Amino acid sequence: TVDFINTFLNHYEQGGRLPFWELWGNETNCMVGYHAVSVIADAYNKGIIDFDAAKALEAMVAFAEKDEYGKKAYATYGFIPSEMEHESVSKTLEYSYNDWCISQMANAMGKKDIAEHFAIRSQSWKNLFDPTTGFFRARENNFWFRPFDPFEVNYHYTEANAWQYAFGCQHDLAGLATYFKNNGMNLEQRLDSLFSVQNETTGREQADITGLIGQYAQGNEPSHHIAYTYNYVGKPAKAQALLRRIMAEQYSDQPDGLSGNEDCGQMSAWYIMNALGLYQVAPGQPKFDIGSPFVKNATIQLENGKSISIEVENQGAENVYVEEVSWNGTSLPSWQIAYQDLIEGGTLHFTMTASAEKVPSKSASVIPQLEVSFIPSPTIAGGKVAFFEKDTIELNHPDPEASIWYAFDKAIEWQEYDGPIILDDSQLLLVKAMKGGQESKVMETLLFKIPEAKSLRLLTEYAPQYTAGGPNALIDYIKGSKDFRSGQWQGYEGKNLEAVLDYGNPKKAHSINIRFFQDENAWIFMPLSVEFYGSNDGNNFTLLGKEENTLSWDEPGSHIHTFSTNVNSDYQFYKIVGVNRGDCPKGHKSEGGKCWIFADELWLE
Repeated sequence: TVDFINTFLNHYEQGGRLPFWELWGNETNCMVGYHAVSVIADAYNKGIIDFDAAKALEAMVAFAEKDEYGKKAYATYGFIPSEMEHESVSKTLEYSYNDWCISQMANAMGKKDIAEHFAIRSQSWKNLFDPTTGFFRARENNFWFRPFDPFEVNYHYTEANAWQYAFGCQHDLAGLATYFKNNGMNLEQRLDSLFSVQNETTGREQADITGLIGQYAQGNEPSHHIAYTYNYVGKPAKAQALLRRIMAEQYSDQPDGLSGNEDCGQMSAWYIMNALGLYQVAPGQPKFDIGSPFVKNATIQLENGKSISIEVENQGAENVYVEEVSWNGTSLPSWQIAYQDLIEGGTLHFTMTASAEKVPSKSASVIPQLEVSFIPSPTIAGGKVAFFEKDTIELNHPDPEASIWYAFDKAIEWQEYDGPIILDDSQLLLVKAMKGGQESKVMETLLFKIPEAKSLRLLTEYAPQYTAGGPNALIDYIKGSKDFRSGQWQGYEGKNLEAVLDYGNPKKAHSINIRFFQDENAWIFMPLSVEFYGSNDGNNFTLLGKEENTLSWDEPGSHIHTFSTNVNSDYQFYKIVGVNRGDCPKGHKSEGGKCWIFADELWLE
C-alpha cells in the first residue's frame, strides 16, 4: 500500500497532479472523481502512515482544487451545472465523496480548517437531490433538467442512469435517508424498487451497464455498494439475501463468468471480499460492513504475521442469512467491524440460517461526519429559460424546514417565496435558501422573454436525451458550446430535422440561418445539406435555397457551422430541412450505425 501511495506522490511531484488512471506508464485521464485521494485517506485512517502525510494532504487538496472537469464550477456553486460540464451528476456525487475522504484524513491529522472546508464540500450531493422524485438530477441554468426519466442513460451520468446513481452519496447514507423521510419518501422502499423495476434502460446504448437485477447493475462500479445500504436503514436481512443472489447469479467459473468489465480488477475484488462476508461501503473510514459470506471457511494472512480466520457455520445455498456474527467469541454490536480489530488477528465466526426472521436487530451501520452547516440552494422546478408573453416560475428545495428567497437583479430587495412567480418580461432571477441563520449559495438565472411573436412547429421528433430545453429550443436565443453534452444542442438520430417557423404575418428578412454541430467521435455529423423554403399559406412552399455541407465527415474535433440562404421576398412561414446522412459512413468506427445531426438555433436576419 505504501509503495502505491509513494508512486502517487511521485506522480504529483513530477507531473503536478495525483493520478486519475495510470496505464502502462501513461495517464489516461479516464473516468470521474479524484479517487486517488480515497486510497490515501483510507490507508492513513487505517494506520498505514509510512509515507509523507503532509505532502499527501497537499497533493489531495491540489487535486480537488485543480481547475479541470467542472471542479471550479463545483466549488463555486456547490454542484456542477450541466451546461458547464458533461456527466455533471456523477461528477458532483463522486467529488462529494472524495471531499469527505479529504476531510476525514485532515481531521485525523489535526488540520481542522481543511477538514471543515472539505466536510462542507462533501455535502454538495444535497444540491442535486430532487425532493419530488427522490433522484439525483442534473441542474441546467438552475432548472431541473427535463424531461426526466430515471431509466434514461444520458450525458448527465457516467455509464449509468439516475437509478444507478440514486445511492451515490455512500459517505452520507444517513443524510440521504433523512432527506427521503423529510420529503415523505422512504429509502428502504426506493432500494426495494431498484432491485424490482424493469431491467431495460432507455436513452443511449451503454455497453457497460450489465449484470442487471432491476436497475441494479453489478457489471459496473457505481452499483457495487448499494446492497449494503440496507444495513444503514436497519434491514440487514435484505442486504444478505441480495448479496448471495448477486454472487450466485452474476459470477461463474465459465469464460463469461464476470457480469461486467473487469476494469482494474474491481469485479473480482468485489466477489472476493463479499465471499468473505466483508466490504467497505465508504473507503476512508476504517470499518468493514458485514455481508453474507459465500465461503465455508477461509484464512487471510496479514503482513504483520497475524491471520484472520473466517468460519461459517451452517453454510448452504438456502442459508443466506446471518443469525449471528462474532469476533473472537464476542458478538458484534453492529453490522460493521473495525479494521484495527481485524489486523490484530482472530476469528470472525458466522452462524447462518435460512430464516430472515432470525437475523438479529443489531445497530444500523454508521459513517462518521464532521458537524458542519450546509444549506443547499433552491432549484427552479417549473417554468422556462426563454418564454413568450408570460411565464410561471416555481421553486423547490430538498429541506422542508428551509425558507426560499428570491430577488430580481442584485439591487432589488429579497422576498420570501410563498408560491409561483409570474413573469411578463426578461429578468435576472436570484434565489437562495435560509435555515437557522445560515444561507445557501446564491444562484442566478437569466429568464428571457422572446421578443418576437413567432412559433415553431417541429415535423420530426428530437431525441429525449438531447432536447436542448424542449420544442422551442431552436428559437430560444440560446446557442450551444463546442461540447455537445452541454445541453444546448437538440439531437436527431437517424432522421432529418424538419421545422416550420411561423411569424403570424409576412416577415421581411434578408437571410434565414441555422447552426449545426459535428463531432464524428460522437457519431454527430453535419447534415449533407440544408434546404430553406418560404410560404404564405403554410402548405405550399417555395425553395429559397440549399446549402451543401463542405466539412469532411472525418474532420477531427468539434465544429460548428451556420447554414444559410438569402431571402428575396416576405414570407409568414419559413421551413428548413436538415438532411441526415442516415448511417455512419464507410470507414467510421461505427460504420453502418445510425448517425446524429445536432442543431441549436434558427433565425432570420
